[in-house]
Amino acid sequence: MVKKTATVQWIEKIIGQPKHTVEVAACRPEVTKTRRYVMHPDCRAQLFEPHPGNFALLEAEYGGLRNVELHNVAVADHDGTATLCCPADGLLRACHLEGVYAPAVFDQKVVVTDRVEVQCRRFDQFDDGTIDFILIDCEGSEWSVIQRMVSRPKLIQVEMALKWGYRNPHILDLKKWMHSEGYVMGWPAKPGRDWMLVRE
Repeated sequence: MVKKTATVQWIEKIIGQPKHTVEVAACRPEVTKTRRYVMHPDCRAQLFEPHPGNFALLEAEYGGLRNVELHNVAVADHDGTATLCCPADGLLRACHLEGVYAPAVFDQKVVVTDRVEVQCRRFDQFDDGTIDFILIDCEGSEWSVIQRMVSRPKLIQVEMALKWGYRNPHILDLKKWMHSEGYVMGWPAKPGRDWMLVRE
């Protein structure tokens, strides 16, 4: 039996079977955290990935599924283009937008060698208000997604602080937003663990 991830366990606990999931910065098929729902024909799944190489892999794996919407864009606070910075060691999940205080910027061991111009869009252009669950792990740009959300998902998983000292620059904005919108922390915030925000 395949062990259920923490993400799946939380979704089953709070939502059951979601009808609409979103993953921002889905990276590659083998690390897509919402894969269980991407593969479910009754769940609308939106995947966002700006890196052209990663997106090609997602398209090859999921492009034929009628319930899946793939978006080759970076979610940002503006429409247009942006520079995606990627490290030398192939950790494409650590790609981040230039000018954003990302974990890779904080960690001096990460060396950026590749810069790619990508399309960027505001999230509200893709959100029709029906999202049950959203996972946001876009290397410091998480607030750009949340502040533009139309939906108020039952469950939000978001990367905020890592164990080696990185602190998301918009952590106070998110705390203020979650309290004003009726969200509580699903589990105690700990370094190295994503925040799970549950709507009361």
